Amino acid sequence: MFGRLGVRAACYLRVSRGSQTVDNQRAPLERVVVARGWTPVWYEETVSGAAGRRPVYEQMMRDAQSGHVSVVVVAALDRLGRSMSQLVTAIEQLHSWGASVVALREGLDTASAGVVRTMLVGVFAALADAERQYISERTRAGLARARAQGTKSGRPIGRPRKYVDQVRAGAKLLAVGDASMRDVARRVGVPLTTLRDHLARERAAREEAERAARDAVGRMAAAADRARKP
Repeated sequence: MFGRLGVRAACYLRVSRGSQTVDNQRAPLERVVVARGWTPVWYEETVSGAAGRRPVYEQMMRDAQSGHVSVVVVAALDRLGRSMSQLVTAIEQLHSWGASVVALREGLDTASAGVVRTMLVGVFAALADAERQYISERTRAGLARARAQGTKSGRPIGRPRKYVDQVRAGAKLLAVGDASMRDVARRVGVPLTTLRDHLARERAAREEAERAARDAVGRMAAAADRARKP
């Protein structure tokens, strides 16, 4: 797919709430389509990935089926769906119509994934699903602990919660933008060391998950190669 001129690329941008913006997703998608010489077709909506109806997403899928677009570009796989089954189904549907998927955060281009495409998607989707479940469980555990201590939030009595939302916002900006860590820390209003420590912890956890994913994909690819041999 790289370098094919005349390709119409569906650039799908999604946020879950009206207070969020798709602007942070737009810039990296623009860079990709320009670098590859593709013509972007933009699809934007504000809706949860778990929602039953996603009108803009559904229009994009119809356009892919009709051949109006031949590649779908997203900032991350979870923009397409919030579960492993959703993602695998969507990507296999697109491929059945001759359309590929490029997911920037995961570094995934299904046009070049070959025989291990479905396995790659499954591994990445499973990791994303596990991460969401871990965050949800951690949040519930924090709330339960707080209630046991006499509060309804996740922070101790009388002690203000500092920087949590700003750090999360800073991490998202760094993930999809090209600003420096110092600039982002200044923009969201947190100390540089606080943002750096948070990112270091997140990076260590992500690298461990990626190592596990690479190992799993390597084993599956080797198994697929063996299965093709007579």
